Parts: sequence; C-alpha cells; structure tokens
Amino acid sequence: MATSAAIPAQRPRTVAPVAPQVLVVEQPQDDKSPGDDLDLGLRAQLIESPNLDRFLRRSQDFLERGDYTGAISVLQDAVEGRVVRDDTAKPPPGDPTAPTEEVDDPFTDEDDPGKAVYSADGRLYRPVLRLCHELLATMPPEGLDLYRTRFEVDAERQLAAAGFDRGALDALARRYFATDAAARAMGLSADLLLDSGRFKAAADVLRTLRNLHPRFRDGDGLAELTSLDVDLEIAVCHRLADEPATTAAMLHEMSLRYAGASVRIMGELVPVTALPAHPLFGGGLPPPDAPSPPVADQATFDDFDTLIPIWQRLFVDSKPYASATSNATRTGFVIVNGGEAGGAIPLARLGEPGNTAVRLGDHLVYMEHNRVRVHDLASGRLLHEGDGALTSYRIDAGQASPRIAVYDYATTRVANDGERLYAVLVPTRRMPGASPVLENRLAAMDAETMEPRWTIGHGGDVDDFRAVTFLATPTVFRDRLLVPVLVRGVYCLQCVDARTGEALFRTPIHSAGTDLVRAPGCHVVVDRDTAFVMTNAGVLAALDAYSGVVRWLRRYERLDPFREHGTVRQPRSRQPRFGVTVTTANSLPGFQYPSEILHWRDRLIFAPTDGRCLLCVDSGSGEVEWLVDMRPGEFDYILGDDGQHVYLAGKRVMCVDLRTGIKLWDDEVREPSQGRGCVADGFLVMPGERCLYLLKTTGSASWQKRDLPRFVQGQEPLSTRPNLIVTGPYVVAVHPGGIEVFGMVNALRAVAAREGEPFERARYLQHAGDLAGAIDVLGEQLDRTDLGADERTRLVREVLPLVQEVALAMAVVQQREPALDLLARCRRWLVATADVETWHLARYEVLLALDDTDAAAAELEALRSVASGR
Repeated sequence: MATSAAIPAQRPRTVAPVAPQVLVVEQPQDDKSPGDDLDLGLRAQLIESPNLDRFLRRSQDFLERGDYTGAISVLQDAVEGRVVRDDTAKPPPGDPTAPTEEVDDPFTDEDDPGKAVYSADGRLYRPVLRLCHELLATMPPEGLDLYRTRFEVDAERQLAAAGFDRGALDALARRYFATDAAARAMGLSADLLLDSGRFKAAADVLRTLRNLHPRFRDGDGLAELTSLDVDLEIAVCHRLADEPATTAAMLHEMSLRYAGASVRIMGELVPVTALPAHPLFGGGLPPPDAPSPPVADQATFDDFDTLIPIWQRLFVDSKPYASATSNATRTGFVIVNGGEAGGAIPLARLGEPGNTAVRLGDHLVYMEHNRVRVHDLASGRLLHEGDGALTSYRIDAGQASPRIAVYDYATTRVANDGERLYAVLVPTRRMPGASPVLENRLAAMDAETMEPRWTIGHGGDVDDFRAVTFLATPTVFRDRLLVPVLVRGVYCLQCVDARTGEALFRTPIHSAGTDLVRAPGCHVVVDRDTAFVMTNAGVLAALDAYSGVVRWLRRYERLDPFREHGTVRQPRSRQPRFGVTVTTANSLPGFQYPSEILHWRDRLIFAPTDGRCLLCVDSGSGEVEWLVDMRPGEFDYILGDDGQHVYLAGKRVMCVDLRTGIKLWDDEVREPSQGRGCVADGFLVMPGERCLYLLKTTGSASWQKRDLPRFVQGQEPLSTRPNLIVTGPYVVAVHPGGIEVFGMVNALRAVAAREGEPFERARYLQHAGDLAGAIDVLGEQLDRTDLGADERTRLVREVLPLVQEVALAMAVVQQREPALDLLARCRRWLVATADVETWHLARYEVLLALDDTDAAAAELEALRSVASGR
C-alpha cells in the first residue's frame, strides 16, 4: 500500500530535442578531491550522513508497504539520534564534513538530524529532521492514530513535567512532533518567547506549527488552540517586532482564509476583515503585497525609429577592469595553488562589463565604483549621491582585483525598499591573495539624503559579519533582507533586519562545488514565503524566507544525464610565480556570464555558470521539469523572457518554450561580443559597436540596426559594448566607463500623447526633439489665470531655455518673423527680473544672428536698463 508520504525522486518529464554533440569536459585529476562530479567540475558537499540515509531508506520501504509500525519505529530512532555511527572511518582529505576547530562550522555533526540532509537519488535533498516530521505528519489517519497511541501518553507526561521550561518544551516538540502534546508544547513555547520579547522566534515556532503539524496542516487545530488563533498570534508577533509590511501581509492572508470569521480580543468580538484597523495593530498598516504596477511611460518597439541622446555621465575611472601592467588577457581565470589564497579567481575582465543600473520610479540608480548615484531619469539631473570612493586601485597581471565583471553583475545592482538603498562595497586598498574578492561590505543609506544607516561585513562594526563575503545585493522581503553569502568556504543564505542590519538567521547550504575561491553570485528570488538561492557551485536551494529552514536542496545537473559526453582535459598554461603556480584557463566551465533565476508560475528556470544545461525545476518540490543541453561557447547567459519563452544569448540567440523546454528557433548574433542585451516588447535588443541590433522575438525577420548617437561632437564616445536596459521610451547603456541614456523618438511621442500631466508631456516632447510642441504645451498652462506663483516659476524656468533654443535656430536660417513672434509670445509669461534679463539676452542673440546690428544695440541697452532697475 503506497502512501502520499513517499520521498520524491527525480522525474524529468521533458528533455528538449537538441542535436547530438560532444562537449569538452575536464575529467577529475589526481590533484582533485575524491568527491568530484564526473559530469563537470567539483562535487558540492552537503551535510549528508550514511547512517541517517540508511534509516530513511528503511522507513521508505515500510511506508510503501503500509507498515506504519515499522516506519514509526525507524523514523523515531532517526529523530532521537539513535543511529549507529562508525567513528573509526576517516573522512577523505579536504572533506568539509570533517570536524574542525571552528565552533561555528555547520559541517560538524553529520548525524545530527537537525543539520543533515537526505537524498533518494543523489540529486534532490531534504533536511532530515523536517523530512522525518513531514513523513510522520503526512501519514494517513490509521498511521497517525497508531503514532499517538504509542507516544501520546509519554508526551503528555513530559509536557506536565516541562512546566514553563522552554528547552524542555522544544525537546518534546522535536521528539514527539505528531502528538497533540507536541502541538500544545509548541504553542506554550511560542508564548514564552513572546513574553520574553523574542517576537520573531515566536513567529517561527508558530509558523512551523501552523504549516507542518498534522492537526493544523489538515484541520482546524486543537479545541483550545485553533488555526485562526495561531495565525492571529503570528500577526501579533510581527506587529510587536515592528514589521508593518509583514503584519499587513499576514492580516490580508487571514481575511482571505477566514472570510466571515471573528476573533475575540480583550473580550471584544472583532471580524477578521476589521483587524488592520484595530488598536492592537495600531492602524495605518501599509497595503499588503501587490504586483508592481506597470511603468507609467511604457512604450512599444513597433514604431522604433531613431535614437536621440538624452544625457550621459562619464565615470572618473573609465577602465575599472584594466590591469596596471597588461590589457591583453580579456577572458579566463587564474588558479593560485599554495598559501591561504589557494583556489581559482576570475580575471577582472571576464564578462566585461558587469555594472548595471536600476530604475526606481522616475529615478535611475547606479554605482560608480563604491559611490551610489541617483539621477532623474528624464533630465539626467543628479539628485543624490553617496560619499564612496570613485576609483579602484590598479592590479598587476595575474593578481586578484576588487572589480571583476562576473562578480559585479550581482553586486552593483542597488536594492531599495522605499526608505533605504542597499549596496555592496568592495575594498579600496591594495590587498594580498584572494582578499580583494572575499572582503566586501553591505551598506544601507537613507534613500533621500544618502546618509549612512548601517554597514556590515569586513570593516564593519558587527563581529558576526567579519568573515562574510556578500555574493549579491540583497533581495527585500517585507521588513528584512535576504542575501547569499560565503562564510569560510560555506555558501549560505543570510537574513538581516532591513532597519538595523542585525542578523536574523544564517542557513548553510553547502561547501565546495567549485574551483573558484568565490563562485559568481545570483540574487535571491522570493515566492510567497520561500526563498530560492542558486550558488553557481552546484546547488539550487529552497528555504523558508522567515526562519531559514531548508525545504529542499538540488544538486543540479551540470550536463545532460541522458547524453554521452566526450571528455578531454582543458588546455591550461602554467607559470610559476613567487612560490605558487598561476594557471590560466580560457573560460568558465559553463555559461560564461551569471544569469538571474527566472520565476515563471510555479517553476524556476536557471543557467548556472558551472553547468551546460538550461534547467527548469518545480519550485515546490525541486524536481526537474525539463532541461536543454547547450553547445559550449555558443550561449553565454539568459537574455530574458516574454512570459511564454526564454531567450539565451552569446554568439547565437535561442528561443525556448517555457512550458515544454522545446527549442523553437535560433539565430546568429550580428556582432557577438561582451555586453548584455535584453528582451523588450517583442524584440531582442543586443549591443554592437556604437549601435543596437533588434530582432523580433518570433525570429521571423532579420536583424535591424540602430546607431547610437554621440553626445558631444568632437568627444570620443564610449566604445565598449554596454549592458542594455530598456525602460519605457528610454534605452540605458551601461559601459565600464560611464552611463548613457537615449530616447526612442516615436516612443517618446506616443508616451507624450498619453500623458495627462502638462509638465511631463512637455518633457517627453522635448526629448523627442519636438521643442515647438513642448513650448505650446507649457504655454497653454502659463496662459491660465488661476496658476499659482510657484507653479508659474517652475514652468517659466522650463520653457524659457526652449524658447531661446528654438528662436535662435530660426534666426540662423533667417526666419526673422517666426523667431521674434516666438520671443514676443514668451514675454508676457515673465515676471521675475532674472527671467526678463534672460529674455532680453535671448532677443539680443537672435538679432545678432539676423545681422540686425542696430536692433541688437537697442536690445542691449534695454537689457542694461532692466539690470540697473530703471
């Protein structure tokens, strides 16, 4: 008799039909550890236990036969730690599961069911303790009745003896999880935590009770403690912890789950839907989580014509990835064997450029080295900037650099929660070995003033973070930040309080898995209450976003397991340097540039830098839905998606169906090079040499070319291939040495036609080159009699430069009457003396351009009269 509690195994349902090929794979060599994967690269080390593994396999056999007595006995032995361990067996050299002197090393006791993980197929792993609890909790009623008959009396006796000892209560809940006494113990433990002020810990205990215990998972709870009571207490915990966003989300979920229900608070019966306004929650809670609204100036590429320059910012350091001694090597990585810095470090220019920019409302935010800058997107006006360093030190060839493009991609994107900006800062002083790529900091700044709020990491004030390397900028999850980190060779998920930088939890995922001292990072993706982390070192992880508890880990496929792959050793050049060996390889083993995880419906699509498969897994179970084998060297990264297809780019572009993983079409790229493109409104947009290449996402037409204009005539333009961002009617090109913003003429006109606010409509027309149309829009507002003084001043300061420019352009081509009429029309709008002086000066320049020297002299005299106050 089978049961729904069966441990899931890998079941790939679709494998995309790709032509057979032979991949170049480096076989494990004698100088590598015995745990290497034969498919590609080093094997990621998880906290596995052969003893617990044996117990769980036996329990699986019992459950499949419906022998609940045997299954309960085996699972209970695993939960209580009654496993046979061979202490004489020695771990292989370099095995991170070996005991170390580090007291905080998570890989110390592999037989602890609270730390170890289990896999039925060597790919998909589940945490042992949680898996045992789930297997017990998901047994059918006859199995649960048998469990309670066997352990309920002992559990009740321990509950009575525990009293208000929280340690004893937690031990009871862990040991007899599926009993009613364990549920009451967890509720009492949460109350004690709540009374002691540990509000977040109390919420974690209650959430485990609510989501996992059989009485609450499949029913309404206990008579004295219902599911509604537990959910209400969770919301109270978050409110007392001063997490308004999380509280609002909880109350919103309760209003949907318990529609029409009421709760009693201080003797008063309160409808669940009225809880947000109740004094218990203080009122004034922010709105619950909602999908991001569409960009107000969303444009289409249907009428894509020419690009016009809007604004440009040149960086102080125009070549942040250049070596001090050589610019010859542009790709690859060095392996330094020996000393504390042993391992591989990518070269600085691998994947150049790596920096990027993000749009936050009407602002464009980016980092120039360690300085965060905030610009008005439309005008380019600098609104705010931090005080970080603008330049980095130059390195010698073969040394580690603090600026490496494959690392910058995940660490230069500024995060924002509406109140603060968060950025990862790299070292600004010369450092030996691998320190430049391992020592960085996470800083929080006020979003309005850019004043520092807190800093953690190397050089920070918090000891817990002195050995932490931040692998990406954080993902904002309600009132907290989730960020992937590397701690002494262990890849972890770190959660910190967004307001203070206080550590909330740090969950280890795995160690090893890569030749690199630090694998390229990838931003955490959050879906509901689950956080997904890809380490680019062999593992994809799903963890509880509130508590950090592991839900599943997948040691993902680096090569297609259904194909044969020829293997040869990658050619490498070795060179001794000061007692160590510097080895240079041509490229990373998988996709050359890091890519983000795509979350589509209930699936995760990702392309790891240490693998040659595009994978799609179920976000709930971690099982493979489909995978696509990639030809090495042809596809470098995920270009983007359009909701139905995902696109890969490199020397070629490929379209893959998101639902099935079937390749629909591919095409050659016109100028394959470094730099990243994007997907925008039915087009693939790729960077070229001072140009863009566009291809319809259907692949049914040929590439279209659009030149990127210069900003200043005579000035050498930025010539490197940029990372492209298309947002509304603007195209943002991020180069290693600067940032450029262009406007799409037809798109700007279309947005202006839809814009209701006159000032913004005039701005879009101005950027589209229609200065006369912008003057007309502003002039209609200035002719209003009910216009306030402040608004009039604002409009005049906007329209006067436009009038000057248009009138002078008319005069140059000898259009005397239109130029003077335009100036005469503008005069009636001016009140301030400074504006009148500017108007006379504009008229003087126009008359000079018309060769009317007498009238120009008279205008100059009028200007002097105004300036002197006559």
